Amino acid sequence: MKQLDLMRVLRAGMAVWAFYLVFTTADWIMLPFGILFGVQAWFNMGCCGVGGCAPNHRNPPETETSTVQYEEVRNTGGLN
Repeated sequence: MKQLDLMRVLRAGMAVWAFYLVFTTADWIMLPFGILFGVQAWFNMGCCGVGGCAPNHRNPPETETSTVQYEEVRNTGGLN
């Protein structure tokens, strides 16, 4: 478990909290959530996997720019 960051600690805390609820209140519906958050914290992955939701940081290819002309549109009636 290298690279401890806020999200990893938060997921581990939620896993511990879910397991605590399972064993103290016999609320077995929390067991899958404890396992899910525990696996996410252990392997440092979110819902999309390791880096699956990361944005694309590649530079876009340089394209030729063109001049755009805008036309002013005026309101000729309606609700004023």
